[in-house]
Formats: sequence, C-alpha cells, structure tokens
Amino acid sequence: MKHNPLNSIARILKDGQNVAGTGFLAGQKNRLITCAHVVEFAGAGPGSTLKLTFYADPNHIYTAKVLQEGWREPNHEDIAVLEIIPEDSASEQFQSVALGSSFKAKGKTLNSFGFPYVMQRDGVYGKCEVMGPMQVDGFPVLQVSSKEITYGFSGAPAWDPDSGFVLGMVVSIISPDRGQAGRLGETAFITPIESIRAVYPTLALSGECPYRGLEPFEEEHKDIYFGRDAAIDELIGCLAKNNLVAIVGVSGSGKSSLVRAGLARGLDKYSDLPGLTKRKKVLFKAGATPLLNLLDGLNSIAIGGILGRLGLQDGPINNLDESRVLRDKTPSEIATILRDSCRENQVLVVVDQFERLFTECPDETRTRFMDVLLSVASEEIKILITLRADFYGQTLTHTEFGNAIKAAQLTLMAMTDDQLVETIVLPAQGTGREVEDDLIAQLIRDVRDRPGDLSLLEFALKELWRADNEGGVLTVKSYDQLGYLSPTEKVPGVRGAIIKRAEDEWAKQKAKGQEKVAERILLSLVTTTQTSQDPGRVLDTSRRARLAEFDPEARRVAQELADSFLLTTSEDPFSKEPIVEVSHEALIRNWPRLQQLVSTYRPFVNWYVQDFVPYFQGWLAENTPRNKKKLLLPDMMLQEAQHWERQYPNLLTGPRAEYIQESVNRHKRKRIYQISLGVATVTAALIIAFGIHSANESRGDELSERGVQALLQHDYQQAQLLLAESLAYRDSKTRGSTSWKPE
Repeated sequence: MKHNPLNSIARILKDGQNVAGTGFLAGQKNRLITCAHVVEFAGAGPGSTLKLTFYADPNHIYTAKVLQEGWREPNHEDIAVLEIIPEDSASEQFQSVALGSSFKAKGKTLNSFGFPYVMQRDGVYGKCEVMGPMQVDGFPVLQVSSKEITYGFSGAPAWDPDSGFVLGMVVSIISPDRGQAGRLGETAFITPIESIRAVYPTLALSGECPYRGLEPFEEEHKDIYFGRDAAIDELIGCLAKNNLVAIVGVSGSGKSSLVRAGLARGLDKYSDLPGLTKRKKVLFKAGATPLLNLLDGLNSIAIGGILGRLGLQDGPINNLDESRVLRDKTPSEIATILRDSCRENQVLVVVDQFERLFTECPDETRTRFMDVLLSVASEEIKILITLRADFYGQTLTHTEFGNAIKAAQLTLMAMTDDQLVETIVLPAQGTGREVEDDLIAQLIRDVRDRPGDLSLLEFALKELWRADNEGGVLTVKSYDQLGYLSPTEKVPGVRGAIIKRAEDEWAKQKAKGQEKVAERILLSLVTTTQTSQDPGRVLDTSRRARLAEFDPEARRVAQELADSFLLTTSEDPFSKEPIVEVSHEALIRNWPRLQQLVSTYRPFVNWYVQDFVPYFQGWLAENTPRNKKKLLLPDMMLQEAQHWERQYPNLLTGPRAEYIQESVNRHKRKRIYQISLGVATVTAALIIAFGIHSANESRGDELSERGVQALLQHDYQQAQLLLAESLAYRDSKTRGSTSWKPE
C-alpha cells in the first residue's frame, strides 16, 4: 500500500510554459501546496491565478487560484495553497500525498522530485540526507545535504522512500560560500510538514481518536466504522425479510458495533427501503430483568399506554421481580398489547449480549422473555439479537426460539485482509494521519482468521494512537513496544498490548498496596457457566455488579481501574444505581493474571455469584427494614457463608460482611426464640404428661407423646403444633364438645 508521491506532483508555470517551481496535491484533490516565492516568480499572488501541469499528465494545462488561506510571505514561512478551479478539476489519476512526520527525520534519507532548468518537462529525482532541525529567520526548517536538489525543486515534496510519506517541502538552497572556497553548495532547507499543517487547516491533525479500544462503536461513530460493508448489507437484507434476526459470532468479533454503528450506517445507505428505515429503535443489553428492559424501552415511544394495559402504574418502571409484576398475563397476551401499542410507531428492538440471559437470569425469567420475543416479533416490532457463538447451543434448547433464529441468522466471520486494511487505515486517514505499511502487515498477520481478536485489534490501535498521534503516523516501532515482556515469556502483538496495559495498571495498584482490593473487585465481575455442547467445558464470562456491593475503598479502586479502561461504569436503567463490569471479555480471555486468579478462587466465585449474590442484591435494593429482613440469607446457607468469610476475609468485606452478620444475628434471635418456645413447650408437655393416665384419653395421650418426642428431637415447630392440638382436644373433652379444631 506504499504511496507514490509522483502522482501528486505538478509543475508551476511562468508565462504559461517555463517552470517557476514545483507543487504537490495534499488534502483535497484540488488543493496544491507550493512555496510563496514560486507563486511570485510565476507572476501571481493571493487572489490571482496561474497555470500548471502535472507530471502524470504533462500535456494538459490546468488553471489554479492562489488562496489567501494558507498564504505565508516568502520572507516568512514561504507557503502557498492553490485551488484548481472547478472546470479544470484534477484527473482521477492524481492522488493527494500521504503526510508523515518530521519529528524523527534526523539521519533519514529522503527522496524528492523537481523540474530544474535542464529537465523542465520531464523532471528529475533528488535525494537528500536530513542533517537535523534548525531555524532560519525564526522559522523551523530541516537542514539537508543533497547533490541533486537545486533551483526548480522549490515547492517539491520530500518523502520517506520506505513509506512514501511526505515529511516536508523543499523551500530553498544555499549558494556556495565564496569566502570558504565554495563550500555549502550541497546544503538545502525543507519546510517541515508540521508547519504546513499549521497554516493549512485542511491538513491539521484532528485530536479525537477514531479507534474505540474495548468499547463498541456507537451509532454516532457510524462515519468511522469501516471493514464490515458486506455484513451491513447482509444485516439489512435479513431485517427486511424477517421479523426476528440473530447475529451470531465469537466474543470480540464486533457484534455490538455492528448493531449500533453498522446498523445506522446501513439504514443511511438504504434510506428508501420500505418498512425498515423509519422505525424507532430500542436497544438494551440482556440481563437480569430483560422483560422490564423491553417494556421500559417500548413505553417511551409507544402509543396507547403500555403500562396501564399491563396493570402497571404509569411512570418509571421499578426494578421489581418480573414474574411477580406480570404473572397474570401470558407471553401471548403481553405481546398483543405491545404490538397494538406500536402500530403507529413501528419499532426495531435490539437485544445486545443475549447470552447474558444464561448467566444472569433464572430459567423461568429467561424462558418467559424468549416466549414474549417470539410472540411479539411482527411487522410492528422487529427483533434483532446478538449472541455469542458458544451460547448458541443453549439457545437452541428453547425449540421454537432456536428454529426462529436458525431461519434468519447472520454469522459474523473473520474479516478478510482487505477489510482489515480498511479498519486499520481509513479511520487514521480521516484524521489526517497515516499508518506505516509494515505496521499494517504486522497487524493483519496477528489477527488474520481470528474473528475474536477484532476487539484486541481496536485496543492495540487505540494504544498506537496514544503513542504516535502527535507525529501523524502510526508506526511498527511503537507496536513492537506494546508487547508484554515478563521474566518467563514474551507476548507480542495485539494480545500483548492488552496484557501490558493490564499489568501496568496492576503494578500501579500494587505500588499503592491495593492489589488485594483489586483482586476483590475483579473476582466479583466474573461468572462461570458451562456449554450445553460440552458440559465439561467451563466458560468464564463478565458479570455486572452494583458498586453498592463493595466497601468504600473498593469503590475508589474500581474507579481507578475504570479510568484505565479495564473496567466500565454505568448505571442501572431502573434503580439508577452505579454498576461496574469488565470493559470487555477479551480481558478475561487474554490476561493470564486474571485467568489464574479466577482459577484459584473458582469455588468461591461459583458460590458468590450463584448462591450469595441473588439474596445479597435483593437485600441491597430493598429500602423497607421489614422487607429487608426477609431477604437475609436462609439458615441453611449461613454455614457456607461463614466458611467462606473465615477462609477469605479479604473478599467478604463492607456490605457483604454486614449482610452475613445481619443474617447471623437473625439466626441467633430465632434460636433464642426457639429455645424460649421449647422451655414453654416442655412445661406444657409436663403438665399434659402428668395428666395422661388420670384423664385416660387415648387421643390426647397420643398427641402429647408425639409432641414430647418432637421436642426431644429439637423439632420445635412440630412439637408446638402437636402439643397445641393435644391441649385443644383435652379442652374440648372438658367442655363436652363433640368436635374440635386446633387453633
């Protein structure tokens, strides 16, 4: 992909035929850069016109206007910008040069091409060695040494022959110093490309990074989302024909970006497609309350009062248990209400990270939600889901839903080399920057045929941007420095980049004495599950946690990890409470330290997420003291909770420890009550026992004896019931009643 500056070079003419100097296309194809003194030598100035021809088309004469914008006088920075007038716009065979950086040009050998007197028509190459940066009349220049550069090279580009990137423009030469035996005859000066960028805003480097790192491309990034044109076309085609569509791909393949930026780009491209482009969009991540997420999104755009028809109060939807809120209606009835409310505003519902239903939802909630989606998918409400490939088999266990997604499925494959080039290069060029050819080749080698490494590629590109953006060129040298080097291994490339970032942040936390706190946070954000295809295979996936789960110190460290992009913070859509999660599952898959940490503590992690968290989160969310007590740990779970607390006190701190202690306290109070009840029951039992033979009432005797046996076995609840029945029976006999009922 090496650039060829010859396709941009022009001869600036004087009197319509003789050469005044050289120029080159930069930025827009009708804008040309040259020296101000060349323009004046051609008899022109700001606002006037001049003639020129291109090296690639020497027989056609073009007319160009000298712009006031970018004009710098010959005795100052000596820069001019020309605009080829519209009726003489440059041919498609011409190309704007690729601009590099002069920051590290010292010692480089550069090429140039100019039109000296003896080669006015055909031109000639020149070669120069950069001696170093300096100033002339207070302005920065590069001093070069060359045997070829002479008059007629003024305004010519000087480029790196390895990459084709232009690093500057030839501005002047030094005449031999007569006082020193004719020396300095090979000295010339180049205006660095940074000076040209500064005076010509079109070439200025924009400051915003076009790479997303571990974050997905959102809808507002559609103009910098490249490399997935084929997938976008396929997605639009699937949605146009089907009411329920699934995008399936491995983790890290870019599914979330496709349904955000890619979908928006596709809807712009096919803006006249009936039944699709005018739809309102509702997008949310699957999670613990997917049906409530769906209702919340649709309620904001539907007509006819969804909530009221479902028996809910208007206003914000509370984060309540779905089965309790909607238990009176079948999925079909819910779907009918939703479709009727969206007839006038047709909707496209996007459910991202559908696999979270299998890691965060009870079976009943997940099945109910899938039933609703099946029933609601229609012309009124189209459904689009993204699904990790390793959860595909589990989704198929819901037979009807599995058949539906198999009928309209888009599988996101690895990018081709050409698509990867677009992904790497086009975002940089959109900000005025370039990417070295060697870097492009190395990046492609590192991710070729590995669709799950697309997120790592974006992360590496963002790291490269941090290193090289000021110079204007992303370099293979910086990429080599991104790799991770430990005493035992070297991990280069995109995987090494994310490990290095994670390890650098870990070193900071360790230096502050906070690594144990960081461990506590990370272990709380991973959950494990098994695939239906391979029950023996364990999948580690990310988990969203409330910040309220952590103690104040852990919350502060979590924010530091979020500032370094290892974690992502947001808020719960219903409670508005802060939540935190691992920024991308690529971190879980590729960071050896985290993998080892989870492996070491896996029994604890499984217990914490599967057994402890469901009760704990309910307790955290409840504000009513009476209801809060009902959400404490059941007695049968206390022993295990206390075991883990004794074994890993560092992992169960703050609100977690408080929750366990409150549960223990309630258990103690119940025991005291049971003992008190037992004493009272024993007393009653003795009274009854003394009267057994004298009363000679077999039914009362039987109940009394069974009650005493239950008491001796510490089954206080059963003892109380039996003895109460005995007393009631005896009382009924005393009153001569023929029937009785225990109280």
